[in-house]
Formats: sequence, structure tokens, C-alpha cells
Amino acid sequence: MNKALCILLLSSSLLFGQSGLIQEEQDFRFAEQLSTKGMQDLAGLQYVKYAETYPSSPRAPEALFRAAESYQLLKDTAQSAALYQQLLLKYPQSAFVDKALFNRAGILMARGEYLEAALSFERLRLFTPKSEWAPLAMLRAAQSFLAAGEMQRALDTAHLFLEGYPTSPLCSEARYILAQVRSRQQQPLQVMQELDRILGDRVQDSLTVKAQLLAGRTLYQLGSYQRADSLFRMLLNSPTRFDSLGSAALYFSRLLHYRNDFALSNQTIKAFLAKHPTVAEKERLLCLQGDNFYGLGDYVAALECYATLAKILSQPQDLIHLWLRQAFTLKKANRDAEALKKLQDVLAVPDTLFQDRSVRSLAEQESARWLCMLGRPAEALQVLRRALTHPDADREELLFVMAGVQKDYLKDYAAAAETYITLGALFPNGLRQDDALWGQAQCRELQGRYDEARQLYARYRAAFPAGDQVEEAQSREHYLQNFFPMDAAHLQVQLQRCIAEELAGVSPEQRALAWAEKLSGAFHDHAQALTVIRRLSHSALSAEIRDRVLTLAGYCHLALAEKAFYDGLPAKQQAHQDSCRQIVHALPGDPLMRKLGERLFLQQIFSFRDARQRLEFMNTAQSREAMNALSDSSRKELGLALAESYYDAAKGNDVVLLRNGLSLCRPAIDGALPLLMRTRARLLQARFYRALNRPDSAAAALRQLVMENPGHPLAAQAWWQLAELRQESGKPEDALSLYQDIQAMYPYSKWAAEAQRARCRLLFQLGRYPEAGSCLDKAEVFRVPQDLALFFPEQVDDDQLWFYASRQEAAGDPMIAVKAYQTYLLKSSNAGRRAMALMRLADLSAQLGYGPASLGHYEELLTHYPQDSLAVVARKALADGLFRQHDYAGAKTHYIKLKTEAGPEVRRYAERCEIICEYRLKNSAAARRLAEAFKKQYSDRQSEAQFLLEEAELAMAAKDFKSAESLYRDVVGKAKESAEASQAELGLARMYILLNKNDDALRLLTSIPDRYKDPKVSGTAYVTLGEFYYANQQFENCINAGRKAYELVGAPEEKAQAMQLLIRVYDDVHMWDRGISLLREYLQTYPQADDLITRKVQLGIFLMNLKEYDRAIAYLKELKWSVDAETEAEIQYWIAKSYNERGSASEAIIEYLKVKYLCKPTKLPWGTTALYEAGQAYYKLGELKKARSLYQSIVRELGSGDQFGRVAAERVNEIDQELAKAEKRS
Repeated sequence: MNKALCILLLSSSLLFGQSGLIQEEQDFRFAEQLSTKGMQDLAGLQYVKYAETYPSSPRAPEALFRAAESYQLLKDTAQSAALYQQLLLKYPQSAFVDKALFNRAGILMARGEYLEAALSFERLRLFTPKSEWAPLAMLRAAQSFLAAGEMQRALDTAHLFLEGYPTSPLCSEARYILAQVRSRQQQPLQVMQELDRILGDRVQDSLTVKAQLLAGRTLYQLGSYQRADSLFRMLLNSPTRFDSLGSAALYFSRLLHYRNDFALSNQTIKAFLAKHPTVAEKERLLCLQGDNFYGLGDYVAALECYATLAKILSQPQDLIHLWLRQAFTLKKANRDAEALKKLQDVLAVPDTLFQDRSVRSLAEQESARWLCMLGRPAEALQVLRRALTHPDADREELLFVMAGVQKDYLKDYAAAAETYITLGALFPNGLRQDDALWGQAQCRELQGRYDEARQLYARYRAAFPAGDQVEEAQSREHYLQNFFPMDAAHLQVQLQRCIAEELAGVSPEQRALAWAEKLSGAFHDHAQALTVIRRLSHSALSAEIRDRVLTLAGYCHLALAEKAFYDGLPAKQQAHQDSCRQIVHALPGDPLMRKLGERLFLQQIFSFRDARQRLEFMNTAQSREAMNALSDSSRKELGLALAESYYDAAKGNDVVLLRNGLSLCRPAIDGALPLLMRTRARLLQARFYRALNRPDSAAAALRQLVMENPGHPLAAQAWWQLAELRQESGKPEDALSLYQDIQAMYPYSKWAAEAQRARCRLLFQLGRYPEAGSCLDKAEVFRVPQDLALFFPEQVDDDQLWFYASRQEAAGDPMIAVKAYQTYLLKSSNAGRRAMALMRLADLSAQLGYGPASLGHYEELLTHYPQDSLAVVARKALADGLFRQHDYAGAKTHYIKLKTEAGPEVRRYAERCEIICEYRLKNSAAARRLAEAFKKQYSDRQSEAQFLLEEAELAMAAKDFKSAESLYRDVVGKAKESAEASQAELGLARMYILLNKNDDALRLLTSIPDRYKDPKVSGTAYVTLGEFYYANQQFENCINAGRKAYELVGAPEEKAQAMQLLIRVYDDVHMWDRGISLLREYLQTYPQADDLITRKVQLGIFLMNLKEYDRAIAYLKELKWSVDAETEAEIQYWIAKSYNERGSASEAIIEYLKVKYLCKPTKLPWGTTALYEAGQAYYKLGELKKARSLYQSIVRELGSGDQFGRVAAERVNEIDQELAKAEKRS
């Protein structure tokens, strides 16, 4: 019974367990079915439920993994990443760990969490090194480090990948990462090395296209503009179809657009889109095409492009920018109504969709202006009022524009005045505070409220002495004061007073005269006064009254002439002046008439706006006679006007005019004269002193001005000139303080902005870069997005762009400066500064040792800006650079062009260099003909000696030693103690060495340093002497001569040659420790030397020779990643050699084989040599068959006729004999 009960219980438990297993399997299959049918959300839930229900199930890790995949397909990256993390924590030994790590890192990378993604990828390599995902994870880690800005870690990871997986098909991807890192580190030569490895043996694929795109960008950086253009054209014309081509087309087209080569940019886009109509960058290419048409002025074609683009754009921000483009293009095409409609479409967009608030503000202001131009100012006003309701509106600018609409278009002067008042009240310290007060004054004048207007003009002058309209305010105040009738209320009071006090109890003639005087003097109604006078003149008048009437008429005509001058009516002015002149001549002896004549004469002079015309008038005999008759005060006022005319006519370079003008300023500074005249005279005097290069006197005059009259409008100019003088005289701290004071005193004026720029420039020059950067950061470069700068050119501050580039150069890092100027070229269309930027790029490239890049920038400047003032400098530098590179044909071409473009001195230099080029090209007949012509035109013994020296070199090349000796001696005789004479003696010494006249050679070489003090000459002599000793195996003497050249100061090229000689000698005499010390100094002193890599490799070999094997191996392995393919094989060989010398034969064999099978084929037989050395290592280890196999492979590859093949065949025979003997013994 008990047995039966046990059997029953056991059976039930088995059945229960079996049913549980069945349920578990059914749950998993259900989740799989949901996933298969595309219901990923339900599948994910089911998988998670399975993992929670059966946590100990073998399939629980798989369930979590599949759940994460389902959520990943649903784009729920947060849930997916969390599930992957849960899998890693719960089941760290699961088979899904590597894929989970990889997928989670991919999610982090897609979300922009690059550093965390990189670390996750690295964990996969560390925890599951044998996983099939490990290589790809390492590559993705490098990409993530690069995206995170961790350059060194990206570099190390990429190198680790190449070291660990040298045969992986992903090696090119790793090298592309290396190229990107080098590009960001501003190492263009290393970039090109890595890209050459990618492009050398790859078929066209997406990576190749990306590599070519990076190569093109790098070539631009290296100044190889033509080569880069050719590369992009070849790439875009290729029959391949890869996604990266769109990026290349957009980059190249945009580059042409920034060069203002709109037509070529459009040709490129059109041809590319014809081949690739569905490229991802199509929208941006079409947009750029439209912008190009806009730049060309073909507005119809631009509108067609924009219309096509409108059909495919979907992003709100892109549509906003497109509508703006369409609006401005329609405006240019004179389709104003349609343009306005597009602009209104922009304004209808909700605020939340505007990424850049400046775009909306500018659109609102432009809309208001266009509505006004269409005669719809009321609607413009509504637009501006709606704009003011936006929370981030530029209220100051909008109120200013609104007031302008009310004043200029609606003629609602009262409302405009109120708006100006509101503007001034809301923004008392704003940039428009002066414009607000000026607008109020204009409105009051236009309303006929002249007294108020005059008071407002006076307030403007007092409050804003440096305002843009201060001179016009003074003019309007004077005009309203002297030529406009009184307000009605004041007029009524004056009339009542006149009738009650002045016109009672007198004769009718006296009443009429008094009334005319009142009309002219008190009421400023000179025309009405003349009318009264004309009527009065028909009456019988006494002599006294007649004289008074004539005098009053003269003054009325003079006042009306001045009014006509202000009103811009020259004919009317002349008529009144003629009438005044007749009256003056009618009463020649009257004192009042004399004064009237003086004023008439002064008015005639001030009527001339052109300085030279004024001087011509004043230098006539009639004018000189009139000037002699002037009173002292009038003569001084006229003298000041004449001095101003002299200054304007001199234009800063006519010393006679400047001195004459200065002499006229001195009487006007008399303390008895009015302050206003003295102020004008002092500023003018300071200008004369500056033009005559007397800065101390100018500064004294300016200081006196600002002390006497600090509130005068001219004080701002005085402060500015004083700051400039302080800067020019080497007192930068004073200048900085003054610039800062100008900003504080006149924040509303143009002087504040100019002072800020000057202060920034000066801070750069002083090397105070943090302060300069802070100064620059306060200014906006682009007040609109850069892609819209073509349509808002006034909103781009090119000065700030230039300062940013200059700031980077001033910081002292040439590579960063190069990047800054290249950025400037992509953002600015200022032709003059673009030429200057190319010149700076050329100079910086030369400073960095990138000779070809420097020449490339010069060529680009000459290609695009041949008329710029820098073109001659660039051509000379280009010609000299080609000459130094021994490209004498190219240099000659530019020297010939330089002769027609440059001034006399440079032309003479170019002719001389052209002759030398002809000699170096062995065109002796042409060189002699040109040399004869040169001698006839110029008396230049130095050049004649140089030509003889070139003749001697030609004779040496032809082995005509007799002629060469004669010519050398002629040079020494004609140009004693000169550089040419020293070169001739060195030539003689070299010739004597060739002729085995060693005593004569030694005599010359040892005497040259004593007779010529030029360190370059002495250095060359010592190096030549050292070479002589080296050739004769006199190593001690060679070292002494080399050390003397090395110790010279002021001869860097000769010092480098001496160091090269000493390194070679130290190698021969096995003094490798000294060689290492000298090599390190050479690498530090000449980081851009042509043999830099060779010397670095030599340093590793010297370490190996000193038996510092570990240091040699570590050094060479690090060096291997920064060299080209040819040198890589050599370095790999020396790494293997170091292992072999260390006694690690097995490791040495592996490293030797890498030379042959992992490195690219090279011109020198490094691979074959390494294969032979590997065979030798096998032989030493007793692995005869393996050694024979390697030797046999050499024989098969090269044949027994080759030297390597013959030696390898001998080794095969020797090993065969040894193997045969071994067989016999066994």
C-alpha cells in the first residue's frame, strides 16, 4: 500500500513538472509568434513577463535580449537600453552578453552619449575578447571617442585595432578614424598619409568617397587648391553611386559659392543632380542653387529653384528660411505684392517654431518697410504693433521703425512724436536714445511748433554732443532761430507790444520802417520785411530814413541768401547776394555797409562746398583785397575757414598746404575769441600737427581742447585722436583707458563701436588674449543665420569676423590660426580681406614649414584677386618659393610677370632673378643676352658677380675646370669681401677637391672663416671642410670642423647641415650615444625638415645599436603609426631586427613576416630582406625545413638571377645538404 502511494505521488509530481515545462515553452513560443507577426510591443511585454516568471530558466537571458530587441525596433531606446543593462547584471555569463553590450553601446551612440557608448564598446572587448563582435566593437569605440572629442583615446583605440587585427577588412575604417583625428589635431600631412593608405588599393565604395572628401578638405588646408578642385570634380563625375557623394557635392558647391563663383557652383550642382536625382542632400543643393542664381542676379531662375524646393521641404525652420529667400528674390524681381505675401507667411508662423528670434524681428521690420513702399503705411503700423506684443520682441528697434512710419509715410507727426517720447522713456540708455530725441525735434518742426523744435535741437546738441546728427541739429537750430516766424501766441504778444510802445506817435514812414525792422529782427520774416521796404521806397524819404531802409534791405537780402543756401536753392541765393552787393556799393563809406559787405563776403566763401574751389576763390585778387579790408574778428574767422580748406585740399600729403593751414590756426586760438572758434581751431591744429608728424604738439592741442570745452561735439573726435596718438606713441595702457572712456561717454554714437574695435585690436597686439576675447564676445558677428547672410549683407559684421581670425593668430598657435583664417574664407565675401586672409595663410604655412601649402595660398590669391594690392607681394613670394624649391622654370614665369606688374625696385629684382633662373635651366645663351641688357640698364656690381658665379657653375657642370677657375677668380677680384666672393672661393675649393689639389682646397677652406664674418659663409666652409675630412676617413678632424659649424650663431641652414654630418660620423665611429643626443636636438630644432622621418627612424636604430632593445622597439612601434607606407615597412623591419638582436628569435620571425605580408609593397626590397632574415632566424633555431621554405619562396619570387634569389638559392642548397647528412646519420 505504501509502495503504491509513493508511485502515485511520484507520478503526480512528474506530471506537474512536465506541465510546468510545457507552459514555459508555450509562453516563450507565444512571445516569438508575436514578434514574428510584427507586434513588437506585445512581444516585448511577453518576453519581459517570461524572464520575470522563469528567472532560472536557461532561456531567460534570451528572453531579455529579445525583449530589448523588440523595444529597439519600436524606437523605445530607453526601455531597450534598460533591458540590455538588466541582462548584463542578472546573467553576466550568458552567451548574449557580447551582443547585449554591443547593442546597448549602439543605442547610447545614437542618443549622442558618445563617451558612455565608447566605454560600453570597450567593455565588450575586455569581458569577451574572443567574441566575433570584438573587432567591430573596438572600431565603434574609436568612433565614439572621436565623436566625444577624446582624441588621444580615439587614436589609441584605432592603433590597438590595427595592431590586433592587421588583416581585418575593417582596417581601412580604422585608418579613416586616424585621419579624422589627425585632421582635428591640425596635422594635414599625417591626414594625407592615412588617406593615401586607404585610397591606394581600395575599390570605389562609400568609405573611399568619404576619404576623398576628407582628402579634398585637407588639400585646401595645404594650399593645394587646384589639386583639391580636380579631386572633387573627378569624384563628382565618377559613375559610382554612394550616399557620401551628396556630402562631397554640397561641400564643393558651397565652397565655390563662398568664393562668389556662383556660375561654377551652379554647373556643379546641375551636373550632379542630373546623375543623382534622389540624393539625400538634394534639398540643400537646390537651396544653394537658388542662392547662386540670386547672387548672379537671375531672379527668375532662383524663384524656379525655390518653387521646386517648396514642394519637398517639410521642416518648419527650413520653410521659414525658404519663404524669406522667396520674399527677397521676388522683391529684387520687382514683384512687390508677391514678395510681401511671402514675408507675411513668415510672420504667420507661431513663435515656438522660430529657432532664431532675429529672423522674425528682421522680417517684421522689412515687412513694414515694404508696406510703406507700396503705399500701405497703416498696415505697416499694424504689423509693427503686433510685433511689439511678442515676448522676445526687439522693442527698441520696432518702436524706432514705427515712429519712422508715422513720420515719413503717415505724416502723423503728433503720433510719431509720442512714439519717439515712448522710445526715449523705455530705453533711456539704449542705442536709439539719440535718434529718439532727434525724431521728436523733427516732428515738432514738421508740426510748425518751431520754438519747441528749436529747444529740442538744443537739447539734442547738449545731451548727445557726439551724435550722428549733431551738425545738422546745430544747423536746424540756427535756421529756426533766424529764418522762421514766431509761433502764433508769441507773435500776438509781440504785435501788441510793438503797436503800444514803438509805433505810437511817429510818422507813417517811420512806422513803416519800424514795422519792417520788427518783421526782420523779431519775427524773422525777411521776405515780408522786403515787401514793406519796397513799398516804402516809393515814398519821399529823408536821407537818414533812406540810408536805414537801404541798410535793412541789404541785411534782409543777406538773410534770405543764407536761407536759400540752407534750402538748397543756389539760383535764389545768388540773386539775393547780387542785390545785397548792389546795396553795399550804393553806400561805400557807411560803417554799417562795410560790416554788411564783410558778412556778404564771408557768406560767399562758406557757400563753396569743395575745398579747392574755395581756395581758388579766396586766392583771386578781388578776394585778397576784400580780405585785407576785413575787421580783426572777421579776418580770424575767415582765416580759420581758409585753414580748414587747406587741410581738406592737402589730403594729408601736401606739406606746403599743411604748413600754410597751420599758420592760419594760431591766431584763431587767441583767448579773446569765442570758445566755439577756439575749439574748432584747436582740433584743426591737432590734425595739422598729426599730418606733419608732430604727435606731441597734436596731443597738447587735443588736451587743451577737451579741458576748455569737454561738452562740445568736437570733443569726441578729440578724445578719439588723443587715444590714437597714445597708441602710436607706445603708451597702450593710456590708449586703452581712453578707448574705454569714449565707450562710456558716448555709448550712443559711432565712436563707441569704433573704440571697442580699436580696444580689441590693441589688446591682441599686447598679447592680453583673455581680455581681447571678452571684448570680442560682446559683439555679434552674424545677426542672422549664416545661410541667410546673402540676403541680409548689412547684418554681417565682417570686422568682427576678421578680428576673430586675428585673435586666433595672436594667440600664438599657427595651426589654430590657419583654421581660423580658413573659416573666415568660408564666411566672408570681402574681397580685400579674403586676399589678406590668403596672404596670412601663406605666411603661417611657411612658418609651420609647409612650403607647398604656402605657395598654394599665394597661387590662389593671384588666381582670384589679381588686381589686389597684395598681388605683387604674393607673386614675388611665390616666385622666390619656387626658386628655393629649384623649380626654376616656374619661378622664371612669375618673375617675367612681376616685371610688368611691380615698381622699379621689384622690377630690377625680378630681372636679376630671371637671369639666374635661365642660368640654372642651362639656357646660357638667353641668360647671357639678358645679363648684357641688365648691365646696360643698371650699375649693379653685386648682380654682375652673381652672373659670373652662375657662369662658373655651368663650366663646373661641363667639367671645364680651367674656365670655371678663371670665372671664380674674376668674381673674387670684382666683388671682394662679398657673399658672391665667398661663394666663388667655396666653388674653387670644391673644384680643387675634385682635381685632388687637396692642399689648395684646405688652404681656402681654413682661411674663409677668418676672412668672411658672415656666419652662413663660415658655416658652409666648415661643412665643406668636414665633408672633405669625412671622404678621407679623417673622422676626428671631421668632427672638429662639424662642431665649429654647429656652434655658429645666425646660420640655421648650415647648422642643420653640420648636425647631419656629425650624425653620420657618429654612426660610422659607433658613437651612438652622442648621435642620439644630437638627433633629439635636430628633431626639436627642425620639426619641419625634409628628412624628419628618416632621422626619427635613425634614432630608433641608434637605440638598437646601443642594445637598448626594449626602448627601440617601443619607440619604433609608436613611430610606425605616423609614417607613410614606404617607411612603415622599413620601421617594421627594424622592429623585427631589434627583437632578433635581443635574442627573441620567435618574436623576431613574426615581426619579419609582418614586413612581407602586412606592409604594402615598397620600392626598396624590405619585404624580401625581412623574409631572408626570418629564414636566418629559423635556421638559428634549428628549424631547417621552415628556413628552407622561406628561402625557396624568395627564389620562386625573384628567380636565381637576382642577387637575393641567388643568395637564397645557395642557402637552400646548404640546408638540403645538411638535411641529407642528418638523414644519413639517422
